[in-house]
Amino acid sequence: MLAVLFNVWCKQTLSIDEGEWMAMDGKGIKSTLTGGNSSYQNFVTMVSVYSHHHGWVVRHQVMENKQKSEVEVVQDIVQELSGNKVVITLDALHCQKKTLALIINCGNDYIVTLKKNQLNLFKAAKKLVSSAVATDEYEVSECVHGRTTTRHTKIDPIPPQLLPLWRSAKHIIVVRRSGTRWEGKKSRRHLINFDEVHYYLSSRDWSASQFAEAIRGTG
Repeated sequence: MLAVLFNVWCKQTLSIDEGEWMAMDGKGIKSTLTGGNSSYQNFVTMVSVYSHHHGWVVRHQVMENKQKSEVEVVQDIVQELSGNKVVITLDALHCQKKTLALIINCGNDYIVTLKKNQLNLFKAAKKLVSSAVATDEYEVSECVHGRTTTRHTKIDPIPPQLLPLWRSAKHIIVVRRSGTRWEGKKSRRHLINFDEVHYYLSSRDWSASQFAEAIRGTG
């Protein structure tokens, strides 16, 4: 009931601006876990929609994993945001044909993380990136609390015939993060080098710097 009242209040009070980024994500509540690691395991998850422009949550839904999946809940919330013309960012769990089609059908756009849970798509993206010529690139470096990070973002356009089943997929975005970061507990903390590559799929026509900012903003 509290979640329902919160959503009613959000709709009446909080504005959603055209073109802003909306991060959808679910977080399990640890204290609600029952059933341990057995097939009877159950827990409560909070699925939220966070506006990066305003810094507030605009939708919220509570679910139990035994009753409904997070994918289904996100699809329900996508339909609630119909017609707002926002950019919805999602993690790899929600890289689903139905979810992305719903986002487009509802008049919005998406940026979704690509991982091996969609193996054929992931392989196609890596193959494209290895052979395509990037249309735009952007790099930024920073040093915070002794850590150094360089983020290099590049955009590779998707030929129309390459991914026909993935609705309105226009670009593969590749983000390479490298630098140093702290590892270990306080008494044994030390800097280690890292170099990692992440892939994203998007229906949006943006510059590399715009994608870099949006992707960094969603964690």
